[in-house]
Amino acid sequence: MRRSGYDVLEAPDGPEGVELYQAHRDEILLVLLDMTMPKMTGRETLLRIHEIDSNSKVVMMSGFTALEKGDTGDLPGLVGFLSKPIQMSQLNDFLEGV
Repeated sequence: MRRSGYDVLEAPDGPEGVELYQAHRDEILLVLLDMTMPKMTGRETLLRIHEIDSNSKVVMMSGFTALEKGDTGDLPGLVGFLSKPIQMSQLNDFLEGV
């Protein structure tokens, strides 16, 4: 993503992602969030981020099939879902539309 010109902040798990969002919320335009992470699920992380900022925008990603996609229904701030593996060209196209 950096090679494509994006500024990127990274967190290894949900709790650190929430802390990072809290610290940088005014700078973050979009969160790319894996559904399966250590310590906290993507769903839980998204809900915590939304508590911090009700205008947050989150794109969920997963290597799982539509079954897990169904687990994302009615999540506040969810603007899209991407199935992994994701090609950088696909991600760039998606981000241009968000």
